[in-house]
Amino acid sequence: MRRWGAAYVDQVVVSAQALGSALEAEGMPCVQVDGRYSLSHTILACVARFGSAATIAGRLERGGIITTAAHLPDIWGGEGIRIGVQEITRLGAMERDMASLAQWIAQAISGSGDLEAIAQDAAGFAEQFGSVHFTWCD
Repeated sequence: MRRWGAAYVDQVVVSAQALGSALEAEGMPCVQVDGRYSLSHTILACVARFGSAATIAGRLERGGIITTAAHLPDIWGGEGIRIGVQEITRLGAMERDMASLAQWIAQAISGSGDLEAIAQDAAGFAEQFGSVHFTWCD
């Protein structure tokens, strides 16, 4: 962490911001504070119009994307999911890669995509990066 921690954290935040923006472009509203989606690894997507957070998280898991159901304030619809980008960033994904991830998330949440196909695409996406980044293993 002493050697790569700052670069890793910076990339995580940039990727989280990019994912929030990409999800919004896909019609998936996300919590924003002062015009920012996150200052950390986590995005909060507002999913109430698509169903309960637990149902949506389960649908995403069947699509190979692991998230967590979250209770949001009423102003954000109450139902949300937490999406973390720390793991995919550690594998080497950058902000330019978040649009693909947002597309699969949006398809799974809305029910417009085949979950098996999304799971295969997501697995292939993760595998393309190879080794772990921000470490001596690069």
